[in-house]
Amino acid sequence: MNLDSTVLTRYGQQEGAKKGYNPRKHGRPSHHPLLAFLGSGYVVNLWNRSGDAFSGQSAKEFFGQPAAGGQARRGAG
Repeated sequence: MNLDSTVLTRYGQQEGAKKGYNPRKHGRPSHHPLLAFLGSGYVVNLWNRSGDAFSGQSAKEFFGQPAAGGQARRGAG
């Protein structure tokens, strides 16, 4: 299982979007989701976090929580 985070730039008023690390659009509000996926590309868990979260924030709690819904979904890419 792999753990990764990504930055999703937001425009307008999006709930939970905050200014934080954003490598492409500096100063824009964003979300910083944390994802767990299998080597085959199936996402087994995802937490949508505000843009001011740092990469490793809440990783321990994230791994300790069972995947919501109990279904893995194939990610893009």
